[in-house]
Amino acid sequence: MTEYEREFVYLNDLNDEIRMMIRGNEILEFFILFDRAQKMEEVYNNKMQRDRRVQEFNKRGSSMSFSLPPTKKSKEDLSRATSTSEHLNKNKSI
Repeated sequence: MTEYEREFVYLNDLNDEIRMMIRGNEILEFFILFDRAQKMEEVYNNKMQRDRRVQEFNKRGSSMSFSLPPTKKSKEDLSRATSTSEHLNKNKSI
């Protein structure tokens, strides 16, 4: 085997080692990126869930305040209210 052939085999083996190191590094970087993407997706989903809850809460609150029809007072209630206020006004003047 000539020196050239030995050098060629050595460099070829060295290239294989470098390729293996690069692939290992690429795999590690891929997993880091994958992990970050999962975390970002989880944060996004939590935010969307929170926003939906707030929106539902606001809808419920506004619909509940408008869901009760205004109550009509009967003539008896009105007469009681006027007589009570008249009675209070008389007591204040005494």
